[in-house]
Amino acid sequence: MTALTPFTPAPLEAAWDEALGRALGRTVHPDALGTMVARQAARYRGEPVALSAADSLAARLRFWFPRDLTKVARPVAELVRARALPPRPLRVLDLGAGLGATSLGLVRALAGRHPVASITAVDVDPAALALLQRVNTEAVGAGLLPGDVALRTQCLDLAAPGAVASLPPHDLVLFG
Repeated sequence: MTALTPFTPAPLEAAWDEALGRALGRTVHPDALGTMVARQAARYRGEPVALSAADSLAARLRFWFPRDLTKVARPVAELVRARALPPRPLRVLDLGAGLGATSLGLVRALAGRHPVASITAVDVDPAALALLQRVNTEAVGAGLLPGDVALRTQCLDLAAPGAVASLPPHDLVLFG
């Protein structure tokens, strides 16, 4: 049995923080962010709390996105190490993509290791998908992600009859 080299994901670069801020298009004071995060967490628990759609997106992008972006790095390293990826550039399907932290994290983790041809990000929330597009544009512009990945978003309720059958062919499915 060969020893596996420990894998430590790279910390999120300050440039990512700047790119997320530009994509959001507004500055969020840390105290306000704390309140937004607490309210969004209460919503996740099913509690009825007041939180605007814009503040919900801000909390998700500024608090959860940076953490989720790096979560996929370890499983990606395992796929690479096991040579489990196809020999061609990947076609990725991200179901319930939200802001795209998992799919963009995959691209980040695979950069220089394996090409990604396309990502189809599917979610029921059009505002989240629009923000995903802006985050991707900012990250590519800042040199944080390769610019050759075709990102498509599709607003779709996956519970609707025939929804999954309407999706394009893919090599890897993400579901966060």
